[in-house]
Amino acid sequence: MIGARAGGQITAIYGYPDGTKLIRTDTYGGYLYVPTGSCTYGATIYAGPCWQQLVRATSFPSLTIDMANGAGGAAELVACPSNTNVLYMIWENSLYVSINKGNFYVADKPIHGPLPNC
Repeated sequence: MIGARAGGQITAIYGYPDGTKLIRTDTYGGYLYVPTGSCTYGATIYAGPCWQQLVRATSFPSLTIDMANGAGGAAELVACPSNTNVLYMIWENSLYVSINKGNFYVADKPIHGPLPNC
């Protein structure tokens, strides 16, 4: 279950054959389902199963996100079908790529053709 913390809406749900589940939201980007282990929200750690927020000050380069003033939603959030460790997020008109299931993203230049690392 996703806690009703920000009052946002789920705008898309994605499931992959390996069991990876992502949801895209209109506030703070999206979440990754963590069936075992834990999820961190600020200084609080929750035991799994849980949904890990993917848009965090520690997961984006140079604090791209102003966490104090709230954050808009991701325009898109998907995983590479052949390697779900690779996530792609369009955030504030820029493409971000993570190769470790959303623990850290790097900004990518505009792309044409296949997605990088997929």
